[in-house]
Amino acid sequence: ELAVISLHTDLGTLKRDPEAVIRDAEKLGTDFVVITGMYRFDYTSESALEGLCRDLSSCGERLLKAKKHLLYHNHNVEFLPVEGRGETAYDYILSHTDPVKVGFELDTYWPAEAGVDVLGLMDKIGERMKLWHVTDRGSRVKGFVMTPILKSDSLEAGTGNMPLSELAKKAEAYGAYAAVLETHKNWIDRSPLKSIEVSGKWMKEHIHG
Repeated sequence: ELAVISLHTDLGTLKRDPEAVIRDAEKLGTDFVVITGMYRFDYTSESALEGLCRDLSSCGERLLKAKKHLLYHNHNVEFLPVEGRGETAYDYILSHTDPVKVGFELDTYWPAEAGVDVLGLMDKIGERMKLWHVTDRGSRVKGFVMTPILKSDSLEAGTGNMPLSELAKKAEAYGAYAAVLETHKNWIDRSPLKSIEVSGKWMKEHIHG
């Protein structure tokens, strides 16, 4: 049986017409509305982040009245340091948004790409992590290589070097509602169907509930 786990939107649309977003979520049968990051936004600016956090909390409050939950989905830009502060933009968002009004869909691929301790990051977010975005990371190169530097990319779950088993246990312990598999490029044997089969097998073995 297929079900919609979440509705992705942008902050501008949600601020401008929250009722339309709520109606769309209700039509799809989901309680989660996800903001998928900000375009042309200075994540190193404290004043910009202050406004973002204020908007997220305000929109989250409106969604709560309709029994919907606002989640923030990260990429890697949130792990830039905030100018003049000893923390990243993600840490700032965590500490300056209302935990009742704003939750998180944690995409662990991107903080790993940015050199962040993803297991420690999950502990920081704790029960505010409502969805876990699953992608493994590594390289498909085999045998002889021209240089000692390889470019990493997304891989099927369980075939890369992400600590996915440990992350799955933490996500379950913190009560995450669902694990969301991402697969949109670099497929094994160039086959999206085989990619889903490989990742699906791993998820069935390691993710419960």
